[in-house]
Amino acid sequence: MATSQAALEQRVRRLEDRLEIRELAGRYGFAVDDRNIGDLERLFTPEAAFRSKDGVMNARGRTAVIEQFRGRFSVLGPSNHFTHDHLIAFSDEPDRATGIVSSHAEVWRNGQALLGALRYEDIY
Repeated sequence: MATSQAALEQRVRRLEDRLEIRELAGRYGFAVDDRNIGDLERLFTPEAAFRSKDGVMNARGRTAVIEQFRGRFSVLGPSNHFTHDHLIAFSDEPDRATGIVSSHAEVWRNGQALLGALRYEDIY
């Protein structure tokens, strides 16, 4: 069965979208580890939300999310974030996807090394 040009273009676009989303997760880890507020601001939309399941982190809106990071950075020492599996599901809406990223972080906090397992549930 021959693939139409439009279908092929759509498949290539999905592959490009998938790669861009995966790189977004990688850029996030590097920005956090480098404490690069400017890069973090560019990664979040104006209506972004960033919260943890335990409620310790719970910010809505890019400005609040960035302030939350500033607060975290003030109590954390060096860190290294590593992404592992990344599952991405595309919606019927052309500019919407969801994803789950498994990762871990090695952080220096309160004078001690901390190893944390992380799971990010994202809307793109």
